[in-house]
Amino acid sequence: MKVRRQDRLLDVENSYSLLHEGKVGYLALVDDKHPYVIPLNYYLEENMIYFHCALEGRKLDIIAKNPRFCFAVSEMDDVKTGPSACDYGTYYRSVLAYGHAHIIKDEPTKTDILTKLTNKYCPPGLTFTPVTPDRAAGTLLVALEIEELAGKSRKP
Repeated sequence: MKVRRQDRLLDVENSYSLLHEGKVGYLALVDDKHPYVIPLNYYLEENMIYFHCALEGRKLDIIAKNPRFCFAVSEMDDVKTGPSACDYGTYYRSVLAYGHAHIIKDEPTKTDILTKLTNKYCPPGLTFTPVTPDRAAGTLLVALEIEELAGKSRKP
C-alpha cells in the first residue's frame, strides 16, 4: 500500500491557481484500453477546463465512447543541488483534474470562451478582434468538467 506524503499535498485554492496559470495541459483519455495523452492550450473558468479542436479527430472519437478524462498541469520551479547526486531534487507544483468531457454547442458561450482562450495567450500590449460566430463554426469547443482535483508540491 502506498502512503501519500501529506506534506506534499497542494490545497484546492493553490491547485486551481496552478490550473489557471498553466500554459500547457496534458489531456489523458482511454481508447479501447490504450492510454492517449495530448498536450493542449486551454482556458479555465470555475470548474471547467476548455480547449478547442478540429471538427473531427481521434480525441473526439475517444470522448464519444468514453468521456472520462484526466488533465495534468505541472511546473518545475527550481532544482535543489548539493555535493552528491542524492542531494539533488526538484521543487515543483502539479495538479491532476478528473471528470467528464462534453462538447459546447451554445454559440454565444462558444464565441465567449474562444475569445477568453485567445486572450489568455495574447502577449501583453497586443489586441485582437473577438471571435465571431462565423469563425467559431470552424472549430469545436470541448469542456472538461472537473469532478475531482489532486495537487502536489515540493517547496524549498
